[in-house]
Amino acid sequence: MAKKVKKEKINLPSKKTINFISDRTARNNRMALIIFGVFMVLLLIFTKFCVLDPMAKVAKAEAAYNQMNAQLNEYRNQLSDYDKVQDEYNEMVGSFLTETELSYNDRMDMIRMVEKDIKDVVDIQSITVSNNTIRVTTGMTTMDTVSHIVGILDADSRNSYVTVTTTQTERDSSEYVYADLIINYSGAGE
Repeated sequence: MAKKVKKEKINLPSKKTINFISDRTARNNRMALIIFGVFMVLLLIFTKFCVLDPMAKVAKAEAAYNQMNAQLNEYRNQLSDYDKVQDEYNEMVGSFLTETELSYNDRMDMIRMVEKDIKDVVDIQSITVSNNTIRVTTGMTTMDTVSHIVGILDADSRNSYVTVTTTQTERDSSEYVYADLIINYSGAGE
């Protein structure tokens, strides 16, 4: 007869997921995310220092260039009638002078010096400027006044030397004279 075998219940392990595939994918995904994060940080650093900063410098330089160019155009507009003004200036100042005449001292400075040093002391009948020499003819004055004028002109550092010629008047008094002063302005003939 047959013996009846009792069926014992055997507990076998049971698996509901496959670990082998799922663990590798999760580990690979984590590693890919870490690598991607490091790549993005490096990309941001590269973009900041190698792209954005140089572009900002270029934009700043371009803005400075545009400002300078606008300023240059403004100056050009202001100087657009320069040739006309230069022609008017040459007519007034004497662009007709030769190079030798241009090398002489400024005539207006010479005349201002005469006005400052002589005009307040005695009347001036005439002033003649030739090269760097000024000839001043005074009105009637005394010899003391002429001596005073010569002292003033000698003390003026702009003059090399002064010579005086006097002419006596026909009046009864011999004290009054006309003076002819020849002033050699500094640098004459040099």
